[in-house]
Amino acid sequence: MEKAKVALIHRDPLPGATGGDEDVLDYPPESVAAIEEMIERAFRLSVGGVKEVIEPGQRVFLKPNCFANVPPTSYASLDPRVMEALCRAIKRAVPDCYLMMGDSPSLGKVLGGSRQAMQNTGLEAAAQRGGINEVVYLDETELIEVDVPAGKAIKKARVFKVLAEADVLIDVPKMKTHIEGYVTMALKNWNGVIVWDGSLPFGSHPSAMEGSHRSDLGQKMVDLHKALPPHFTILDGILGMEGQGPHAGVRVDMNCIIASRDPVAVDAVACLVMGIDPFEVPAIRIAHHEGVGNARMPEEIEVAGARIEEVRRYFKRPVGDPAGAVPGVDVYETGTCPGCMAMIRGALDGFAASGRQVEKVGILAGWNVPAPALDYDLFITVGDCWKTSPTKGEIDAYLDRLREQGAKAVDFPGCSPVYVFVEINDTLQAFADGVLEG
Repeated sequence: MEKAKVALIHRDPLPGATGGDEDVLDYPPESVAAIEEMIERAFRLSVGGVKEVIEPGQRVFLKPNCFANVPPTSYASLDPRVMEALCRAIKRAVPDCYLMMGDSPSLGKVLGGSRQAMQNTGLEAAAQRGGINEVVYLDETELIEVDVPAGKAIKKARVFKVLAEADVLIDVPKMKTHIEGYVTMALKNWNGVIVWDGSLPFGSHPSAMEGSHRSDLGQKMVDLHKALPPHFTILDGILGMEGQGPHAGVRVDMNCIIASRDPVAVDAVACLVMGIDPFEVPAIRIAHHEGVGNARMPEEIEVAGARIEEVRRYFKRPVGDPAGAVPGVDVYETGTCPGCMAMIRGALDGFAASGRQVEKVGILAGWNVPAPALDYDLFITVGDCWKTSPTKGEIDAYLDRLREQGAKAVDFPGCSPVYVFVEINDTLQAFADGVLEG
């Protein structure tokens, strides 16, 4: 197999950067200019320049990591400076290409969907300043079904038609850790090429966001790359996120750009920059072994630009298990799928970040979970597995007894119910305020 060529561009300090939130809000033009130079160099060192990827007149689609309807100061989405600089670099090199940008955020309509997310993250305004031709709200566009060559978890995928019809599809991920995927970068960013369809009891399509997160997340992201491979990947490593990504982690100033035609090689190099062995990440292992891309250094990857050792910073690892995440909240998780585990943990991370406190709260999810021995003032059931398991009768009796005692019982159905990422946090906030109904 031919070696993948990956550009690793590092600039420290970044002109105009202060280390504060203003870096992604009212940022100075010199920051964008510096990042544009880094992006141009990344294209040049990895493939010979922008024109080696994009030809005049082509329809080009940028697919960024737009995590959700959150502000840029959450550091959960692509840096708006990178979006503006990337648009400028492309339009400067190939001014008559038709440049589009869009995403379908991971939390779908729960937090407002593509339109609100593109606006609140600052990505829409940044792209417009950079000369974008069209901002596309993917969840408002047409879907088509495509075959997945050698698909294992997904045989057919429903993807957005505008992506499949683009002449050039560019993956624009962010350097982040992830409580379910371990990292969320080039491979995981393809979660946004599929639809959010509402969580259905045991019925979510495996190529819908709920179905993709239920289990086998790494395999599903690899399958999506087989169905809709990007033509180029350019990773935003200006401000990374460590710890409890994709939303509750901590900003890490890395000031780097990583680019290649091979998304697997981009993820592998980014992991090494983060102090992570690429083969710790399920999606990277699978993609490597199935021939989707190269992941071994140095046998299969040539790095041009900065040396990994010069840029490396050891990122704090994510923890996906929700047990003990919040004092006062007990989690019963026998037989719980990775999807429910991650969604519960994500919600608890969000609640923990608020600084609020609660007591006597229980959460239950999974198959064949025994009814708790303790009583709680608030008890939350998650997902559909427990409702068909042998212990359903004893759990129902337990919940009835809690209600008779005046406790609150809240159920969040679905498989996996991605929306609980938000709803459990909201429920705990209301319970802490003493205003939870039901």
